[in-house]
Amino acid sequence: MKALIYEGPKQMTVREAAVPEPREDEVLIRVARAGICGSELSGYLGHNSLRKPPLIMGH
Repeated sequence: MKALIYEGPKQMTVREAAVPEPREDEVLIRVARAGICGSELSGYLGHNSLRKPPLIMGH
């Protein structure tokens, strides 16, 4: 699958990533579109300590 990967402050790359394997109590859904929100903008700039690279962003 294609994913937007946060590599570090102001560094993001679209690349192939493994399709997640759902656990027994989870489901896998096909995503047609995704976006980023305001909390991810602070992560992109390196101002959010919760965003640790490499990280797939968007929801």
